Amino acid sequence: MSSEKHSGRQTLYICAAIVIAIGLAITAPTISMKFHLGGEVFLNLLKMMVVPLVMSSVMCGILGMGDVRKLGKPGLYTILYYLCTTILAVFVGLVVVNVIRPGVGTVSEETLAEMKGDEAATGEVIYEYLATQVDVSKEKVAEFFGAAEQAEPSIGMIVENLVTSLFTDNLFTAASETNLLPLIVFSIIFAGMLTTLGENVDTLKTGIEQINHALMAFVMLLMKVAPVSYTHLTLPTTPYV
Repeated sequence: MSSEKHSGRQTLYICAAIVIAIGLAITAPTISMKFHLGGEVFLNLLKMMVVPLVMSSVMCGILGMGDVRKLGKPGLYTILYYLCTTILAVFVGLVVVNVIRPGVGTVSEETLAEMKGDEAATGEVIYEYLATQVDVSKEKVAEFFGAAEQAEPSIGMIVENLVTSLFTDNLFTAASETNLLPLIVFSIIFAGMLTTLGENVDTLKTGIEQINHALMAFVMLLMKVAPVSYTHLTLPTTPYV
């Protein structure tokens, strides 16, 4: 009960902080711009926790299920459920992007035309320079670099890209780019393998659970300063006109 009250107060504090920040940004934008550093630090700390927290949480969930070889149909259903929800999430994202088209209309047509004109002009200069260097036509250079119109991706290509995105050839690169899908797949496979090795890896399994517990404690510590940090995040980096 006390944890529910604490969570409710925390949400109230965050909402109040956002309202205060918006009011300060409107009434004193020049002063409010000086307080953005706290929000950036808080946001970076949260981003820093994403990869280790996701991996340890997924591993703990799999380890808590016990030996995956003994799960039978429930284990199979769990894996199928995860795959289906992942595909559904990708499908919903594609539908939203292509139907609702978020972000379209937020930039004026004049600005878009100017940006496209600058981009096209820069591309023309580069293609012309390369054409003179290799003694081929500018059109050939543009086609080589993919400037020619590309065909719309097919469903098969989308599915293929989805499958390949689940795996990576370098976990550290995926972690540095916060590419979570291959990290989740690795965590599931690795933790599932650990459940089959018995007492030989008990120390490693205990270590993973302890790491997850420590990371969660760190996140809860960050949440205690969330109201102040959300105030900084809401403040503008440029003054309102």
